[in-house]
Amino acid sequence: MRIRTLLNGGGNLHNGYEYVDLGLSVNWASYNVGASKETEPGLYFKWGATAGYPTPTSDFQRSTYLTGVNELPLVNDAANIIMGGAWRTPSASEVTELLNACNRTFVNNYKGSKYSGLLLTLKKDSSKTIFLPNAGRLNGSSADNINGGGLGYYWCNNPSSSSAAYSLQVTTAGNPTIPQSSKAYGLSVRGVFNEDDIYVPVYNNGYEYLDLGLSVKWATCNVGATRPEGYGLYFACGEITGYSGITTEKKFSWDDYKFGGSSSNFTKYNSTDGLRTLQPEDDAARVNMGSSWRMPTFDEILELYNACDTMWTTINGVYGRLFVLKTKKSKQLFFPATGYCINGVLQERNSIGRFWGSTINSEQVSRAYYLMVNSTDAYPYGHLDRCYGMTVRGVFY
Repeated sequence: MRIRTLLNGGGNLHNGYEYVDLGLSVNWASYNVGASKETEPGLYFKWGATAGYPTPTSDFQRSTYLTGVNELPLVNDAANIIMGGAWRTPSASEVTELLNACNRTFVNNYKGSKYSGLLLTLKKDSSKTIFLPNAGRLNGSSADNINGGGLGYYWCNNPSSSSAAYSLQVTTAGNPTIPQSSKAYGLSVRGVFNEDDIYVPVYNNGYEYLDLGLSVKWATCNVGATRPEGYGLYFACGEITGYSGITTEKKFSWDDYKFGGSSSNFTKYNSTDGLRTLQPEDDAARVNMGSSWRMPTFDEILELYNACDTMWTTINGVYGRLFVLKTKKSKQLFFPATGYCINGVLQERNSIGRFWGSTINSEQVSRAYYLMVNSTDAYPYGHLDRCYGMTVRGVFY
């Protein structure tokens, strides 16, 4: 879907921010993140931080920064978080594409401002330009030429090591390079987006889902939640009534499990009835979400795991694991660290997330398979007693 709105000045908008279509693989924002026009410096960001600052702060004196990723995730991308839509930080290759497609001129006091910088003019159409002000950078407790003059520094979304990432550096000679910069430095960000990545929410029976090109489509939220980082409700496997946690009515033990308390006396999904997948009337997603929604099978959980790279991160202060489709990184699902309920205790919330599947363990019918996430990895092979209280993520064909 293409989203373009003509401005009075003849430009374009995506999610309220002006951009220039240079006919490249991505469209480029007309000004820096945090700026309102091209002659403003905007804000300065650590690599992987979404809080920006106009001047030095104690944050830039700390050697803490995002590690363990091969590319800046959208949840840690200042352009995406602040500008929204499909905006993100460009890759080093996209910066190189921009530089190669344009003639480069260093301009002093651009349009009468105090900022000098690099004016990029599209070789094929001189009416299309991008101005990158030499806004300097924040380095620890000091500011390097943030009031005009000096150099310009712009983050790329590619890390070069655990402590550094690539950045565009603009010199006063107008000869830009793409060196490494410490992730702890505060650099400018110029957003880009690909129109193919513009996200248009889609719904099944009122519940948002994401099509990852797999055998099933996945809900973006847990059953009972209204946002991806919401915990939702906890269910015992095969039960359709959910709870926000432990209650006087529900302790999540064998004593209050719907189908009995041992493999010898289960009234359903036992050693003799041959049922190894939850039936629709016992499926929490089907009953609570309706339509064709249901809980994922073991194979569908494994398929998701194999199709995605995952990383531990936070959304609005909630820890969890982000699943990023390997073949299209703009498609992402967040599984919050919901914890789990057992024997009257809600345990390990914000440390572990457990999500029931619909497949009963054939060798131990007292157990069912689930997806687990924690700060180390995601685990699609686990199985636990069916009386545990876990959250549920729906799927459908």
